[in-house]
Amino acid sequence: MKAYSIDLRKKIVESVRKGISKSETARRFDVNRSTVQRYIKQLEEEGSLAPKKRPGSHPKLDESALLVLEKDLERVVPGPPIDRGASFSMRSVELR
Repeated sequence: MKAYSIDLRKKIVESVRKGISKSETARRFDVNRSTVQRYIKQLEEEGSLAPKKRPGSHPKLDESALLVLEKDLERVVPGPPIDRGASFSMRSVELR
């Protein structure tokens, strides 16, 4: 899921600061009440509404490694990926 924009986050916090309840703010902006609470808490504690980095494993290859790999593949066997298998004597396998 993509993070909400900083602009929307600011509007949500401003709504609560103007005296509108958290529940009503959540309904108006079509977000969960817990999201409203989290944005208020985040602004108070961190001073920012910027989205946090998503959790998860790091990619095994960074950008520079991917570029090297792409260049190497182009150098070894030119053409679209579907044609590369032919030069390595790969056969298609029929699944039953």
